[in-house]
Amino acid sequence: MAANVYISNTTWGSATDEDGYYQIKSVPPGIHELVVTIVGYHYKSKMILVEQEGDVRQNFSLRPLIYETESTEVIGEIPQDWLDNLELFKQYFLGRTEFAADCVIKNAEVLEFKNPSSQKLEAYTNVPLEIENYALGFNIRTILIDFSLDRFLNRWEWAVKPRFNEMETDSPEQQKIWNQNRLEAYLGSRDHFLMSMINQDLEEEGFTVYEAQFPGKRSALREARHAVLPTEELIKAGSKAGEFILHFKTYLCVVHNFDKISWIRLNFPEVNIDSLGITQQINAFEVYGYWAEYGMASALPKFYTVR
Repeated sequence: MAANVYISNTTWGSATDEDGYYQIKSVPPGIHELVVTIVGYHYKSKMILVEQEGDVRQNFSLRPLIYETESTEVIGEIPQDWLDNLELFKQYFLGRTEFAADCVIKNAEVLEFKNPSSQKLEAYTNVPLEIENYALGFNIRTILIDFSLDRFLNRWEWAVKPRFNEMETDSPEQQKIWNQNRLEAYLGSRDHFLMSMINQDLEEEGFTVYEAQFPGKRSALREARHAVLPTEELIKAGSKAGEFILHFKTYLCVVHNFDKISWIRLNFPEVNIDSLGITQQINAFEVYGYWAEYGMASALPKFYTVR
């Protein structure tokens, strides 16, 4: 059985041959996360450094999944509570932007849900989720690392390791729609903001950043009277090539083109990101406002801006 080997958050990947060998070509220099999956086994991932010249060789050994079986009751209909949990999961996982309506989880039946309380929901699966995003023109196959929702506190978090494949079309008009939607999803997004900090061009890209004590529109209006925070107070170069460190201690109020308002706070004293804004820590940020509406329906490969 072939394993899938891919660079997380990109369109680059390969299947192993019958002897277990794989090759991924044309990967640009930088720090990348290499992920390996195969049905019936735990996935593995590893951060790798691709240099300007030479090949990177990585071998993997995967551990089989052990399933704990219990007595099974066969029923004729899908339980309503599972369907209700699925709808809630999709709302927060796919997001609440206009693109979510055109996004489908093809194998939703592999999801398992747990309700620690009436207000909490957790989701699990040992099988990669297969998502078709007809709004942005991507097929996405992703490992679900974590999903938890607390409706009482109105807080949720999720983490994934996705591989993107572009949908094909013979229609120039359809390709134009996908390109327009991808641009709309990117402009003003958290990814756009992080790339603008790395490139030191926040103002040119339409961003204004203020320090904020708490998230919320009223707070944003008060903070708007304060001086704009310079980029060097928010991000610094890391010890490795292509690495950057975010190090602000309070909430940031981030305004894009005067109409998209978001708030962000670090969940760690410092957060490491690569040259494309990809974090090394899982669930590194807490966000509110415009960015809180985002989900997998608005997700783009990490080299979107380069392309």
